Amino acid sequence: MKAIWSLKPLALDPVSREYLCDRCPCDALLGWELAVDAWTCDRCGADLRDGPLRIYEPRDERALDFAARIIDPEAPDGRFSLPAGSQLEDERVGDLFQLIVRIAQTCERVESADHRKAIQPHNLERAGRAVLDWPNGFIELVETVTAPTPENRELGWFDRKPLRRLQFDPTVPATIRARVKDLLDAVRRIEALNSRGPTSSSFAYPTNFAEASRLKRPREAVLSLIRSRGAQADDCLAGKGHFNRYMTALRDIRTVHRFSEDLGVSIPVVCELLNRGLAPELATDVAHLGPVPLPTIEGSLIAGVSKVIRPGTIAGALGLVSCCFALDPSLTFSWSSILRAVLEGRLEVWRGRRPTRGLMSELVVTDISLLRSLVEKQRTNDENRNAPISHREISMAIDRSQSVAANIVNSGLMQGVSTLGRFAQLRQSWVFIFELHTLAEMSRRPARNLSRTLKAFDVKCMRSGDVTFWQRDEALSCLGLQLS
Repeated sequence: MKAIWSLKPLALDPVSREYLCDRCPCDALLGWELAVDAWTCDRCGADLRDGPLRIYEPRDERALDFAARIIDPEAPDGRFSLPAGSQLEDERVGDLFQLIVRIAQTCERVESADHRKAIQPHNLERAGRAVLDWPNGFIELVETVTAPTPENRELGWFDRKPLRRLQFDPTVPATIRARVKDLLDAVRRIEALNSRGPTSSSFAYPTNFAEASRLKRPREAVLSLIRSRGAQADDCLAGKGHFNRYMTALRDIRTVHRFSEDLGVSIPVVCELLNRGLAPELATDVAHLGPVPLPTIEGSLIAGVSKVIRPGTIAGALGLVSCCFALDPSLTFSWSSILRAVLEGRLEVWRGRRPTRGLMSELVVTDISLLRSLVEKQRTNDENRNAPISHREISMAIDRSQSVAANIVNSGLMQGVSTLGRFAQLRQSWVFIFELHTLAEMSRRPARNLSRTLKAFDVKCMRSGDVTFWQRDEALSCLGLQLS
């Protein structure tokens, strides 16, 4: 413990909770150069043992025990354990202790200008609670610990909230710095959105793919937004990159990600559902990004869809996602219109297979004519088609594995950031064999040996991994398949 106190200036004994003496009653900082004994002041010679004992009474006993005894080899088991499922459970105990000390030291320096002063117990307590309640506890402390504002200048983003600098602190382990950076990047994107005030349903969505590519550098885009705070709100709404920043902030939310995975649709589609009032279970979690339209359904969307799925199986049914993909090469159809028809019972659905890519991948339909009309009836906004999407989201759209999606992206036929709009441009010239199978099944035509037939007629093709691209017009003409 003596070594720990020498390296990390703690102000109390973690076991007895007695305040440790770092100053003599003569107000001199204790040193060792001239002291005869450890209990003697090296300036005035006073016997420190004659001083009164002070005991610290913690307000958060669990947090103080966790912070002060985390690396104590004699501490009982469980006194410094993280809550079950904590995001920090993979970090080493020594690294967590270092994080706690740096948090507490930063809080101490905000309160006191004397950097030689030991860490006071209440700041150790605050740091312990921030780690125990990670990440929300840490973010809350970051927002709480605010540096005093000088009279002659305005503090920058990092200087206003000193704990934000931990993401660049070389004394903090790299893995923890990365976690801190991810958290603060998400907070900064939200601040940038809320500084302008537009809602998610009133963005001017981007049509320029160069702007969409900025999502690879979200921090740069947010800094650009912050630098332009003097602009008018109308200019912000007209900025093509603003919707991308909203989408990036939306992706930061765990419940949105989980909803996307469980339902089996991309984040841009989730945004569309929110704007149509079809995702009420997300309203609370996205409220900090701006107002969202009132819900138009009761309860959970996933629960509502699950409730109307017809029992048993039915012959001749086809996958809902595969049919939507095959029916609309432009990828402009609106999932909200299809899901509303399912909820209202107009479009009957059954469970056809195991859920590998969310609930939508399970569902099969028989009424292709109604589905065709729904696909053609309502179109999604251009912003959703131009928002960047991941391999996982492409696999959801085509109802195939991520490896197939990766081979499509890596084919070189989609330049730049992957979006549904660029995917639709690719599909103007090329068609996939799984797409042809679905079209053949919808047309009640034989769906076997399609690849052999195309090769026999020497239809132009190219390969990317295990994915074959066939020239669209030639393939459809050769097989006698049409969309209408």
